[in-house]
Amino acid sequence: MRMTLVALGFRGDVEPLVALGGALARAGHQVRVATSPEFEAMVRGDGLDFAPVGPHASNVVGNEPGRRMIGGEGGIGGQLLRLRRLIEPVIEQLVGDALSAADDADALLFTPLANVGYVAEQRGVPSLMVSLWPKSRTSAFPAVGFPRARFLGGPYNRFTHLLLEQASWRPFQRKANRTRIALGLPPIRWGTPMGLQHKQRRPVIYGFSESVVPRPADWGDWLQLTGYWFRDPPVGWRPPAELTRFLADGEPPVVVTFGSMATWHPARLGSIAVEALRLAGRRGILVGTLESDATGDHVLHLPDVPYHWLFPKTAAVVHHGGAGTTAAALRAGVPSVVVPFFADQPFWASRVRELAGGPDPLPRCQLSAPRLAAAINQACTDPQIRRETVRVSEGLRAEDGLGRAVAAIEQHLASPAPLPG
Repeated sequence: MRMTLVALGFRGDVEPLVALGGALARAGHQVRVATSPEFEAMVRGDGLDFAPVGPHASNVVGNEPGRRMIGGEGGIGGQLLRLRRLIEPVIEQLVGDALSAADDADALLFTPLANVGYVAEQRGVPSLMVSLWPKSRTSAFPAVGFPRARFLGGPYNRFTHLLLEQASWRPFQRKANRTRIALGLPPIRWGTPMGLQHKQRRPVIYGFSESVVPRPADWGDWLQLTGYWFRDPPVGWRPPAELTRFLADGEPPVVVTFGSMATWHPARLGSIAVEALRLAGRRGILVGTLESDATGDHVLHLPDVPYHWLFPKTAAVVHHGGAGTTAAALRAGVPSVVVPFFADQPFWASRVRELAGGPDPLPRCQLSAPRLAAAINQACTDPQIRRETVRVSEGLRAEDGLGRAVAAIEQHLASPAPLPG
């Protein structure tokens, strides 16, 4: 079967979908991954066909509105408003690119941010949403971006999902419906795309583990949790000599990586990280675009390194709480110090804390070198945290998330739900 997988977002949003594409290809399918041009080398390096969709993600958020969105300013409302301002100018390009990418596809898989189910409608082929974070309605926990309110319970949780569906759709409704009409599709006048998906019980394949997010009791069997989708290091990859020496020269270091969130203020974040490591008396590896003038034997800067190789060799990981980085730290069995910025990151931060996989989250707005140093020391010395991270790691290593995802996708595409309308 020819499948096109459309994935938008940052590297942490795309890399697990490339892993899924590779697993589908090994199962005998022809797979094309349609995503931002900056990930072409990753996709082609894994032997998959590539199609560009939209501009470089870093170009979209590498401006002041993008940095303010990443910084989580204005809460969920402010984030959605800035997302609209960033996405609206490129919607036509996204639509055109997605149509081209799916031109010869027998089936379409897409992530929530891509949300190109209308392309499958127009092409008359089956489609499936695949997601790295829980998007379906439930009374078990609030929608991502909303705070927990235990005293309000299930009704509050379910209401936040309904509210997020509306808030994510209404700002784009007019332009999205114009696109649908131009494609010969009826406009969505009532409800929301996610609401219709819920009403029609259209399947969603979730790429996270039930041992990290217990399956909500009110989720139907059309919502499937497969386990995480981990991508192996590139074939032939070898650690640079400086990294091998650094790891051998002392105690296991602390890794600090904020992924694409470093775009917010790379120099400020780098400075805080280096000072926190000094206060904690720890060696550290700064991965990504964090900026610092620190030199010497206690800090190493690396532009990139496979997390699944590096994390097991470290004492703790300081990160932003992205789905992929959180999963990599949990599977490695090392404590996490989570500094959530926005979107689904506070949700994953709360899951890490509830699993005793790290100290209390340190939100970006509260970040300082002394606070980060205290959290690092707690993560590295608390025996309960160390014990629980090992326990969770053993469970995740026993799972076959990619295998289960391939089986679920093949099952649903063999007898697809009827197209909307």
